Amino acid sequence: MKLALKRPRHTGDVASVASESKPFVLNDRAPLIHRPRSISLYNLHKYPHLAVRNWCGSTHTGMKKFTFLDEVPADRLLCAACESRATMAGLPSADSLCGRHVHLGKMIPIQQCCTDTQESTHGK
Repeated sequence: MKLALKRPRHTGDVASVASESKPFVLNDRAPLIHRPRSISLYNLHKYPHLAVRNWCGSTHTGMKKFTFLDEVPADRLLCAACESRATMAGLPSADSLCGRHVHLGKMIPIQQCCTDTQESTHGK
């Protein structure tokens, strides 16, 4: 199944723009599955690259690290912000696209140092 994509706002150096895509994208270097909002093909240093802008606002670029999916793998988390914004825009929910419940997730920054003391050097 493919869903219609939004047209990117700026298309200055873009060679081509996708009008539809599978509803989910796996970036091999990202922990979450995202919902693509727009996909552009452009040339960088004489080589083609994709720019995938997601509903959460993140953008991933590259060529070989993307896998477009019909459904979210059962062992992966879908970006909660992507899902929220895509469904508010009128797209079908991930649950209805996959025919099952899809687990949602988000990235949370966690402090890794100075956790055992009250004093921190941040802001000083």
